Amino acid sequence: MKKFVFILFLLCGINLLWAYDSKDEFMQCENKDKQACKRLISHFEPRCNDKSLSKEVRGYACSVVGAAYSSNKEYRKAASFSQKGCDLGDGFGCGKIARLYGLGEGVKQDFKKSFAFAQKGCDLNDAVGCVILGALYENGDGVKQNKAKAKEYYGKACDLGEQLGCDSYKRLNSR
Repeated sequence: MKKFVFILFLLCGINLLWAYDSKDEFMQCENKDKQACKRLISHFEPRCNDKSLSKEVRGYACSVVGAAYSSNKEYRKAASFSQKGCDLGDGFGCGKIARLYGLGEGVKQDFKKSFAFAQKGCDLNDAVGCVILGALYENGDGVKQNKAKAKEYYGKACDLGEQLGCDSYKRLNSR
């Protein structure tokens, strides 16, 4: 459990998304600049709710809003928008809601739900979802402990460019 929480806190440092007009806006929000987060929310929230846009665009927008609320520690709103993003097929939203369930931020801690959302995110090639799956399998949180599966998911996260996945994969291989 402690390892899971530690890994999820490290994931907080993962860059939000590279979109919008400026990478700086995301970096500022990620670094707890509330005004930058508010700007992201005001830009993306209307797109999240705009039914005239494609499911993919709305899902992405909802996930960005969820991430911005999470950076502002508004976890209930973060959970709501992240889940909506995931439900619309955006892997980033799935990884975010999996993290929130794993830590019990904005929702009641539930490793089984964390697992389900992380699995969906990883299937959608979200590296965070894959790292969370690795951590759940490594620690046996919500699933039967399985180091081989943990390595598999950490490896996939690494292949997707997530350094924490690479580090965790190497750590398990050195044992």
